[in-house]
Amino acid sequence: MSDLVIQDVNVPGAAGDSRGGAQVALVVIGDGMPGPDTLPHYAIDRLGAVSRLVAEGRAGRGLGMADYQGFAQSIDAIAVSVLLQKRATAGYDGPLLRALHALLADLLARYGLGAADVARVTRDSRGAAQVSPYVTPPAPQLVAAGAPETALPLGGAAPAADPGMLLLGGAALAVIPSDLWRFLYAETFKPRGGALHFEWSFTIFAAAKGLGAPVGPNPPPITAADGTRYNYQPFARDTVYNLGTDYGNVRRLGDLLGPGSIIPASGPARDLLAASFRAALDASAAHGVTLTGNQNLNPGWKFHQLARSVGLGPALGGNYLTADKRYIVQVFAGDTLFTPASQQTGCSRLSQIGADNPAYGPIWAETYKVAPASYDPASPFQQLAAQLHLGAPLSAAYDTSYGGVAYRLQIFALDTLYRGGDGVIRRMGELPLPGAIRWPPSPPPHHLDINVGPPRAGDPSWPPPPPFSFLAARAGAVEAALGHIAWARDPASADKDAIRITNGWDALNLVVVDIPQLRAFRAAGYGKLRFHKKVAAQFQQLFIDWEAAGLLRLILSFDGAYTPRTIRSTLPGQVTDTLSNHAYGTAFDLNATQNPFTGQPALVGQPGSLRELVPIAYANGFYWGGHFTYSGGGHDGMHFEWAVAV
Repeated sequence: MSDLVIQDVNVPGAAGDSRGGAQVALVVIGDGMPGPDTLPHYAIDRLGAVSRLVAEGRAGRGLGMADYQGFAQSIDAIAVSVLLQKRATAGYDGPLLRALHALLADLLARYGLGAADVARVTRDSRGAAQVSPYVTPPAPQLVAAGAPETALPLGGAAPAADPGMLLLGGAALAVIPSDLWRFLYAETFKPRGGALHFEWSFTIFAAAKGLGAPVGPNPPPITAADGTRYNYQPFARDTVYNLGTDYGNVRRLGDLLGPGSIIPASGPARDLLAASFRAALDASAAHGVTLTGNQNLNPGWKFHQLARSVGLGPALGGNYLTADKRYIVQVFAGDTLFTPASQQTGCSRLSQIGADNPAYGPIWAETYKVAPASYDPASPFQQLAAQLHLGAPLSAAYDTSYGGVAYRLQIFALDTLYRGGDGVIRRMGELPLPGAIRWPPSPPPHHLDINVGPPRAGDPSWPPPPPFSFLAARAGAVEAALGHIAWARDPASADKDAIRITNGWDALNLVVVDIPQLRAFRAAGYGKLRFHKKVAAQFQQLFIDWEAAGLLRLILSFDGAYTPRTIRSTLPGQVTDTLSNHAYGTAFDLNATQNPFTGQPALVGQPGSLRELVPIAYANGFYWGGHFTYSGGGHDGMHFEWAVAV
């Protein structure tokens, strides 16, 4: 950009560490100035001078691992970092903010990123990095000639009184952003969520995963045909649930249902979906909503099929014909579905039509009935919510205060909007979450201290086995650690080793684990995999560590994880009666072509070699199948399985 001047300091192209091929996906902004252990890509001083210390194609030092998107990962490997010089007793100087604005515009344009890809990095009391959403401020206006440049907070308002606080809403009092989030989230619960308990697992999970407002309380549990009790609560983007008394093992209904639009005829997924509808509709009635119409879940209706397939959450009202008999309408948390009464087989989304569409005003008026409130097309809250597609309104706009500051709020299903004294409407979802709002709630697992030395090219004995055995080598250890699976052969499968689990073990023990490092692999569910709940955190950490080490480039294919089957026999046509670790959801396969079953695993330096990944697998408690030995000297080099807790 013509107004952006960058000065290279030292040799940026040789500074920092290799990214290991990771693409830039984030821009993070922090406070301070470079020190001996801090090496950001850019530093901006109070006068607006921009210095480049590390080339964007390399990872700097000083960020490293950080809590981002709900789990720890290497921010250095995916982010361009910008360090800002901040006064100890005030905010940010005007020249610095103008330079930051220009630099961000340049970075976002070149990497195809958006405002949602800019974040702030802070440190908690333990010194651990925390990455939270950040709203790019407008470029501050130049002051009149001769006027002093004043210190500004990141929002461009009056100076902040405390460097640990930001002025939100232009108020005279400083408000800690995460505390404001807690206040707004409590307001978000009021219309339909029942009593708010910040310590409850449903609350923490829904907030950490960005599931929007609760559209019903935590109702009495439902009981499945097999006697399993399901606790649940519907939120705007999904329903969360757990089983029995395993309250910390929170799951998402969307993962249980899987992709597609089919609504199952029976089973836990159908029961939870129907219960979510009922809980949300009951909450509407308790909230004063008087909409009539059919309130049943109907698997054959296009409205319900579309809502299920695109994740619109539960219905907030029945399916009904409007009073003027022009439209059939049903309001869901994430969007309102409608069709002209003359085209009863149609299905349109309110969010996908413009204000020039004759249905726009009438359908918004129907949507506001679930608030219940009157539709005001001139309301700036409504205009912004429509622009951002924030779903159904759950309240009218109203006035309140927090910390001595006056605010005006309006709660929508997918976010809460608020406005302070400066007149700017902002989103609750752009505020940083309190440190306690994270999932999983426990810190990342520890690592085993294992040293096998550097990789040795061409050496089939490297790496040596770890100082622990695989789980099945210990008598009774598999069932003791992972539970008992009752099973029978699956005659319907073309795989002779396939089984059917007959005691519900899978529903009790498997969870969907998010592995962003596997997004590119269809066979890995594009990063969504079923894995044993006891092992899920170690499984996630393993890929985080492989990414941090720049080793993801070695993964050429993903070839399976949870599969209910017995272990493969080395004898043609034969089967075994021993359950595979794949059946327990504790194993996965990589680069099968280059590391075939009972073959010789690829050596270090050869295409498809996984040996370089093995030491980090050891450190995370996973055993490598390359140490299994079969008749004829073959191995299972594609295979990794959980062995010990760390």
